[in-house]
Amino acid sequence: MSDALAECLSRMERLIEALEETRDTPARTLARTLLDSCLDLHGLALARVLTIASSGAEGGRLLAAFAADDYVSAALLLHGLHPEEPEARLRRAIAGLRETWGASIDLLDVSHAVARVSLRLPDEGADRATARREIERTLTEAAPDLDSIIIEDRAPAAPSLAE
Repeated sequence: MSDALAECLSRMERLIEALEETRDTPARTLARTLLDSCLDLHGLALARVLTIASSGAEGGRLLAAFAADDYVSAALLLHGLHPEEPEARLRRAIAGLRETWGASIDLLDVSHAVARVSLRLPDEGADRATARREIERTLTEAAPDLDSIIIEDRAPAAPSLAE
C-alpha cells in the first residue's frame, strides 16, 4: 500500500472517529447522512464501471487491473465490490510473504468473516516479533473486508540430527 493511500485511509478513520465524538446530534446525523449518500453514489457508480468493463472483450484483464491497483482496490473493497474473493487475495499475499520472510505460511480456512492462517517462522533471520507484525499487516491489507485473521503460530522445525 502506498504512503499516500495509507494516509488517506488513516485520515478518513480519524475524521469518522471525530464525527462520532461530536456532541451536536443534529450535525452528526446530517454529516452521517451526507457521507452515506456520497458512498451510495460512489458504490453505484463503481458497480456500473465494473459491469461495463466486464462486458467487453478485455473485461477479465480490466477487472484484474482494477484489483491490482491499490487505490481502485481500496475503493472496491469499501463498497463490497472487489472482483476477487478474500481467499484469492490472501493466497497471493501468502506467496509473497513466503519469499520475503522464508516462513512456512498456510491458509487453513476462510469464511465470509474470518481467515485462519498457520505460521512457522524460521529460527534464524529477522526478529520474530517484527516478522509476525509485518505478516499480519500484509494479510490484513490483502483482505480488510474480513472481520478477523487469526494467525496460529507453529513451533519452528526441530533441527536435523544428521551429520
